[in-house]
Amino acid sequence: MTSLQRAKAFSESQGKKLALVVAPLAMIAAAAIPAQASVAPISPFPTGPSGVIGAVGGSGGSVTGILVGSPVVGSNGLPGLSVTGTGTETAINSGGTTLTFSYGGPVDPAFQNSFPASLPIEWHFIAAPSNTTDINWQLTYSFWDTATSTANPANTTGQFTGAALNVAGGTSVDFHGLGDVNLPGSLANFHIDLNVSWSAAGPGSTLTVDIPTGSLDLNPPTPEPGSYLLMSAGIALLVFRARRKARV
Repeated sequence: MTSLQRAKAFSESQGKKLALVVAPLAMIAAAAIPAQASVAPISPFPTGPSGVIGAVGGSGGSVTGILVGSPVVGSNGLPGLSVTGTGTETAINSGGTTLTFSYGGPVDPAFQNSFPASLPIEWHFIAAPSNTTDINWQLTYSFWDTATSTANPANTTGQFTGAALNVAGGTSVDFHGLGDVNLPGSLANFHIDLNVSWSAAGPGSTLTVDIPTGSLDLNPPTPEPGSYLLMSAGIALLVFRARRKARV
């Protein structure tokens, strides 16, 4: 056998070994992907640009922005909601004020009795003031059952708070986290409220809050299936290289 034939035979043998590694890992990855075929194609939550953005406080001025809700499939296979958007407040006076975001509405009757006693939530938003200020925030999820009007207090709520002190003007700060919220036995209405408080240095001072895509999530989605397959292929390649290096 010539040297060229020996090299070709070695390459083919290594390729077969790599296939034996990749195939089982790919099968494991496919099995790890949650089945989602049973999820109804409609969203139980209102979607689209149906949020409200405003300002409350002495320095509150003009406010611009938008909030949009999009349907997602949660890690438990149940429908969820992702709210994204942005808002900017321009102060008309100096002093404290609160930039507010509110999103909610009725739940589709077909889903009102489909949810468990609690759901996970995830948040991520970025606040950028034009002047140095303390920033305090409060995120509240509110839920009403079928027997309770939204004019009355919610049956269950989940509240999360945070702060960042002395945020320099012209910079930004990220707020993010995970939590759980309790739901009533029959979910008829819901509201998501994010309030971000700050202090303007004077007229024309601004605060911008960006809520990136997939950042105020009720029942967050699972990782993309492709990430499992890419991870498996990467592991297989590392194993192959390690074995080849050991033989050299």
